[in-house]
Amino acid sequence: MTYLYIFGAAGDLSQRKIYPALAELFVNYEDVFSNVKVIGCARREWDDEKYREFIHESIGSSEKSKLDDSKLLENANFLNIDFEKDKDILKLNNSITHTHQDADRYIFYFAVTPEIFPLLTEKLAGLAIYKDIKSKANLLIEKPFGEDYDSAADLFSLLKENFNQENILPIDHVLNKKALIDILHFRRFNQIIENMLSKEHIDHVQITYAEKRGVEGRENFYKKTGALRDMVQGHIFEALAVLLGDIPDDYTGSVSQSSRAKLLKDLEFGGKDDFVIANASELESTETFVALKLKISPQNQRFGDMPIYIRTGKYMNDNYFDVNIVFKKNEKQPDSRNPVLTFRISPNSGISFNLWTAENSYTLESQPEQLIKLTHCYRGNEMKDAYVALLFDAVVGSQTFFVSEDEILASWKVIDSIRKHYESTKLGTYIHGSTGPLASYELIQQDNRDWIEQSSSDFC
Repeated sequence: MTYLYIFGAAGDLSQRKIYPALAELFVNYEDVFSNVKVIGCARREWDDEKYREFIHESIGSSEKSKLDDSKLLENANFLNIDFEKDKDILKLNNSITHTHQDADRYIFYFAVTPEIFPLLTEKLAGLAIYKDIKSKANLLIEKPFGEDYDSAADLFSLLKENFNQENILPIDHVLNKKALIDILHFRRFNQIIENMLSKEHIDHVQITYAEKRGVEGRENFYKKTGALRDMVQGHIFEALAVLLGDIPDDYTGSVSQSSRAKLLKDLEFGGKDDFVIANASELESTETFVALKLKISPQNQRFGDMPIYIRTGKYMNDNYFDVNIVFKKNEKQPDSRNPVLTFRISPNSGISFNLWTAENSYTLESQPEQLIKLTHCYRGNEMKDAYVALLFDAVVGSQTFFVSEDEILASWKVIDSIRKHYESTKLGTYIHGSTGPLASYELIQQDNRDWIEQSSSDFC
């Protein structure tokens, strides 16, 4: 039996993401989830019935509203807990004591703000029963994991004191998006593409993560974070690591994490002329847009010195997350153009390969004018929701698509090398509904390259 304790059970994340995902799992993977008990923990004065009503309402207001949630509700119970009260700590200890004889696995999901992680960790580890269940105790935590390298290292030091390292499961939900998993499949099943992924064939890689929405409702979070730490450190770097990291035959568990960490450790930032920050919100000192240039370390035999361009922003003209591999031109043909392989992560995932030829021509002097666009749209409903995938993996004990400490620390090392130039860098501005500041175009155009402009409607 698996016992899933959700701390923050009455919160926004639980309401919007966790309960709808669990409802889907209890319906579609009943053979696994019939052995899962959900225990919600929060300070609300609720009983089991009130908690089940909350779960039911959460699912009803989501896109999974038509799912039968009866199995989930049957397996859900509530604990009214305030971690600052000793009598409530005793409630949790008694709950775990009551279940540990038939428990194969405990999952403690910290669906709370990061500031509470240390308190929850210390209280859990201080339970009288904890030493008896430590080997079974798994921890799910949401980003952000610290605010720089040092704070992330301190966080993991605390967690490793109280949980077995292999049982710490940090979540970056982008890793669990089916589109990223499809990148791995595309690379593994097409040797011709895998052979082309090297500095000999690739001119550069560029990633765009554009969002129409702003920071409204997240002002306090964004004031302390900004686009670089919010979007690049986690989501974008993880997508890059999946795209360019080695794919061993056994791409599971710690092997997959080591592969991604190795790539992230090879990222290098050139200096203050290689990034642009800008703001389109009322948060005067916080960037809502960042564009930057990185490169892969020369010591990386496969991709050494290859440039990578990244841009991400709020208040943009469209919503899309694209990873583009721009291949080299045929240098023997002066008018040739760059083939581009695009992986659309969201909103509608797919793959597009743009190639060039000439149309209605009988001579070899013709210009490349006809675009051959090979596009595949991913269909099917299996595990489209990242939270469905990550909760499934947590229950069955798969580490593959959780982030490792090494990945997190490697990414923070790069972010810190960029942020040390913030004080001497002017925070620009850009217009709502645009593609970002002019300086972001100057950043890439100084290398005689340009951003690939897409839209959410370009794919499926």
